Amino acid sequence: MKKISSFLLAAILFLSASSFAHTGEPSAKIQSEFKLRFTNAENIKWSAVSDLYKADFAQEGLYLSVFLDADGKMVSVSRNIDRSTLPLLLGKKLEDKFKAYWLSELFEVNDSAGVSYYATLQNANEEITLSSDGNYWSVYKKIKKDLAQ
Repeated sequence: MKKISSFLLAAILFLSASSFAHTGEPSAKIQSEFKLRFTNAENIKWSAVSDLYKADFAQEGLYLSVFLDADGKMVSVSRNIDRSTLPLLLGKKLEDKFKAYWLSELFEVNDSAGVSYYATLQNANEEITLSSDGNYWSVYKKIKKDLAQ
C-alpha cells in the first residue's frame, strides 16, 4: 500500500503542469490552513493539480511543495535535496548502480505512507527517474532521448 500511495503522489508531482481541475487561487480556508503550518513561507505560488491545490514556496532556505485537499488538509510535502541528504546506504546504491549517469534532480516526499525519494538521472541516451521508500531504488520512468537533434 505504501508503494502505491507513493507512486500515486509521484505521478501527481510529475503531472503537476497538466490537467488542472481548479482555477484561480485556493479558498481562504485553504490559504489559512497553509499559513498556520508554514508561517515563514515566502514567494508562494499556487496551482491546481487534479483535485488538489499545490503551493510552491521558500521557507528557511528550503524550496518546498505542499499539496492540500479542498478542506485544507495537507496531503504531502516535498523538498529538493542533495545527494548527501539521502540515507547513507541508499546514496551508496545510487552511486554504485548508476555510475554512467549524472544526477539532475533529487527530492524527498513526506505523506501518510511515510518518506520516499525520487531521483532523476541522465546520460547522453536516456533519462531515468527512480523511486525509493528508503531501502532500495526501482525504476519509476525511463525515457530514451531523441539523438537526431
